[in-house]
Amino acid sequence: MEQPLNTLPFASLEPDDQSLLQILFHLSAQIASEREPERLKQMIVAMIEEAVPGVDCALLWLYDEADDRLHVTAVHATSGQPQEMIEPLLQATVRSGEGTVGTALLTGEPVMTEDVAAFYRAIAAVNEPTRVVFEQYIDHFMPVCALLAVPLLTGNQRIGVIELINASGTPPLRDEALAVFQTFAHQIASVLLNSQLYAQLELQNRRLQAFDAVVTAISGSPDLGQLLHQALLVVLSVFEVERGAIALVDGATGTLQLQVSQQFDPAMVEALGAASVAGSPFDEVVRFGQPLVQSLHRDHPWYDLFQPLADAVALSPLLAGGTVVGVLLLVGQVPMLQQLNWSSLMAIGAQIGFAIANAQLFTASFSERRRLAGVITSIVEGVLICNAEGEIVIANEAASTLLQGVVAPGMSLEALAASYRFRDGLGNELVTAMTPLGRGLHGEVFQDYDVAVRTSDGRELVLSTSGAPLMAENGMIDGAVVVFRDVTAHKQHDAARDEFLAVGAHELRAPLAAIKGYTDLLVKREMGRPDATERDIRGIVMLSRQVDHLVMLIDNLLDLSRLDAGRLQLALQTIDIMALIDASVERVRAGDNRHEFEVLGPASLLLVADPLRIQQVLTNLIANAVRYSPANTHITVEASVDSCAFDDYTTGLDGCIVVAVHDQGPGIPEEIQSLIFQRYFRAATVTSTSGLGLGLYLSREIVQRHGGHLRVQSTLGQGATFFIELPVSGPQQG
Repeated sequence: MEQPLNTLPFASLEPDDQSLLQILFHLSAQIASEREPERLKQMIVAMIEEAVPGVDCALLWLYDEADDRLHVTAVHATSGQPQEMIEPLLQATVRSGEGTVGTALLTGEPVMTEDVAAFYRAIAAVNEPTRVVFEQYIDHFMPVCALLAVPLLTGNQRIGVIELINASGTPPLRDEALAVFQTFAHQIASVLLNSQLYAQLELQNRRLQAFDAVVTAISGSPDLGQLLHQALLVVLSVFEVERGAIALVDGATGTLQLQVSQQFDPAMVEALGAASVAGSPFDEVVRFGQPLVQSLHRDHPWYDLFQPLADAVALSPLLAGGTVVGVLLLVGQVPMLQQLNWSSLMAIGAQIGFAIANAQLFTASFSERRRLAGVITSIVEGVLICNAEGEIVIANEAASTLLQGVVAPGMSLEALAASYRFRDGLGNELVTAMTPLGRGLHGEVFQDYDVAVRTSDGRELVLSTSGAPLMAENGMIDGAVVVFRDVTAHKQHDAARDEFLAVGAHELRAPLAAIKGYTDLLVKREMGRPDATERDIRGIVMLSRQVDHLVMLIDNLLDLSRLDAGRLQLALQTIDIMALIDASVERVRAGDNRHEFEVLGPASLLLVADPLRIQQVLTNLIANAVRYSPANTHITVEASVDSCAFDDYTTGLDGCIVVAVHDQGPGIPEEIQSLIFQRYFRAATVTSTSGLGLGLYLSREIVQRHGGHLRVQSTLGQGATFFIELPVSGPQQG
């Protein structure tokens, strides 16, 4: 029967307890000096079997916590026992709690079966392969047999069990002798644990050394060929293999291209130079990313290639982020390749794989940069590119020519601004953040931003610039790019034209005022004549409207002149935007009877603004809606209060009033929506309406001087909506 040992008979341990203590103490010292795990295991069972009387066979079981099983790792028996009966014991496994050994591990107490009958009862529950092996072995000791299982514990950690088999039928074991042996078992457990930790540290150290060697080999050169050669030499040295190669995956052709090899003859290099992946020995490794060892049997495709030099090949994937970029091929003998440390080889393969991917990326990036540099150099506009720190990294030939060669890579943004004294259209010097590259570094995307510069030879130039930030993969700004061209001659032409128009408008304003007065008088007189005909009234009213239109054009030209001179002043006061909307609608409605008008919004909305200028903007937008909408359609004007959706002109702490003017016209093509606010812009499709192309330009300038925005939303065939956004508190002062 099976029960705790301290009450059961077992072979007497002679000599006496004191002699046993001395023997076991001496054994402990010898065992503790051994570091190699396999030799340590054999030493433990051999010394116990030889030193402890009454033991005919000693087995060392070690516990694997991962599968909750005990595995026989070493056996030593008295001489004369057949080896073919000993070796099968090394395949035995039991679960915790099964049989004598499993019970000892689970309870933490020594357990014994005192005869063969008790042994058969104890082993009945274990797995069949283990039960058969032990039944065959125990048959050798019949009719007398006793088994002792002593747990190996260190603290709360279960290391394994020592099992002693006795077939001599000697006197019972005394409690004192058992206590001595249990103490010895605890010492063995500590030694085994230390040995396992030491082996793990040694393995980790070897891995680190291998990693260090590989990293050192592959980090020295971006050249892919040199990198692969060094990596292969290191791998062969670390894993003590003489012959090997590295092949890279070519996804375009579905082949592996042999890149480097060691100890390969020309026939081997030629045969593996461009091997197809599908159906080849490489197939499984490339598809599943797992290593394998293949024996070179006669049916293997590489049998004739490597025999008689080797009888097996090991194939390990080179992974970069889960993608197989290549395969490491090791050639040798089956036992050697099967004992490779695959976890270390896979880890090293991942290092090599990432190095390959980086080298390929570097090569592709270098080629792409050369192509990009060629493109940038050939651009006729000037191109400047800076990094996140504001240092120039690229300045093409056109930029050097336009700026007289002072700009160069490495120049800081501050030095660039100091050298060229960037100024706005009014001649005010720009701070560094408002220079074109400065705006790009602050995340702005802009077009046709005009700046004046003074070149090193004293020339004054006007540059039209467009720019944008360069974004890194993490979403951070990594630099900025600016493209610019010389528009000095164009600006001089515009200035001459504007001056001519301003002078003409100024000279025409006085005669037009007189004409306007007399026209209004004629309309009033004709409307009051009893005998006036409808035809006469319609003619005189049409004349008055044309005079009004001419006055508006002249006023626009004068406003343009005031803007350029910086003399457009705002008379700010608290106004009711709803009253201005109603007045503007009525003003347009008076000259139009073909459209329906609808005003939406609260009864009153107050803000700080110039009433005349805001009414000018409203009238222009409503008149445009009428001009471009078919007859019998609706014009809607809606006002509301919302949060300000911008922060470049005002903080908008009190919110914004948004006025939306919607028409049912043909809509505005997306490609010209950003152009309609430019000075003198007229769409090519506009043929039936008159004007100078200044209305929207002036409207935007007036709104911006109020600290607001003017924008458009339109889809072809669905009309257009212009949004006026004005801060309630008025423009920011200062």
